Amino acid sequence: MASSASTSSRASASAPRPGANIDVGALWHSICEVVVKSLVAVEDEIAHQPNAFELFGFDVIIDDALRPWVLEVNASPSMARENALDRRVKELSLIHI
Repeated sequence: MASSASTSSRASASAPRPGANIDVGALWHSICEVVVKSLVAVEDEIAHQPNAFELFGFDVIIDDALRPWVLEVNASPSMARENALDRRVKELSLIHI
């Protein structure tokens, strides 16, 4: 069994460094894939609303190998814009609906 120090060293050695050249397009594609797969897995449980749509909020974490993992999914997430980051992210999201 590896010690936590050696595990930690391996993880940090493979983690992208600040300013590393990350393929953002490929990362975004991977995030979209886990979101779609999550929705497909529960599609029979989502009520069909022919005259409306449902907004889902996905919390995603990216590991040191740049793999996205869904942490949780929120139905009807809050669209309150309480700070500058909220305004930037949520207002852009509304434009794309």
